[in-house]
Amino acid sequence: MTTIKSTIRITLTLAITFGLGFAFKTITLHQTKNKTTMKKITGIAGNFFKCKDPKIMTEWYKNHLGLNTNAYGATF
Repeated sequence: MTTIKSTIRITLTLAITFGLGFAFKTITLHQTKNKTTMKKITGIAGNFFKCKDPKIMTEWYKNHLGLNTNAYGATF
């Protein structure tokens, strides 16, 4: 039961993140005379997960997903 709730929560989080990214892109895209320009983005937000042991979690990300990890988590 808990894994189903976790799966649903993660799926909804990813869907909302994707939707917000699409909305942000639509808002920042401006049409000018025969030229499309976008505003510059200086940073990107992240998803944060709470865990009991962050060191084990970052090792899991590194070993199983092949992500570049550091003391602050995984970087993309």
